[in-house]
Amino acid sequence: MYLEAIALSDVGRVRQNNEDNYFLQGKVRQDLSLLRAEEYYTGSDSQSLFAVADGMGGEEDGEIASLVTVQCLQRCALSYVKETAQNSIFQANEMICDEMLGKSGKRMGSTLAALYMDEGMAVGCNVGDSRIYFIRGGKLAQLSVDHTIV
Repeated sequence: MYLEAIALSDVGRVRQNNEDNYFLQGKVRQDLSLLRAEEYYTGSDSQSLFAVADGMGGEEDGEIASLVTVQCLQRCALSYVKETAQNSIFQANEMICDEMLGKSGKRMGSTLAALYMDEGMAVGCNVGDSRIYFIRGGKLAQLSVDHTIV
């Protein structure tokens, strides 16, 4: 199966820094000073992993939290993605908590939406309010459920 994917991230009109990050088959936004970032992926891999991580607005260092989150996904073994993705997400949480402790307890966090594809089949997971949508024939359907506290 041939895939084309693009990640576009922009600081927007409210924040002073860009807290978003992405994972496109191993590519992540390393330069946290960029206010706008884009990355392209084309390929015919039989197994693919894509994700979006959004630093939580209003918290300190959301851009670091989202980078840590996508970097942990690089450790996923696609041959058994369910187990390694779950472990990677738990590891990202631990690393973010360690980072917070090193910064005198300043709060930081990230959401995550990830999609794994294998020969036309897809599995998604999300944490927080980053969502996974399916578009077909001009119709949009939300596949994920938000995890938020009001």
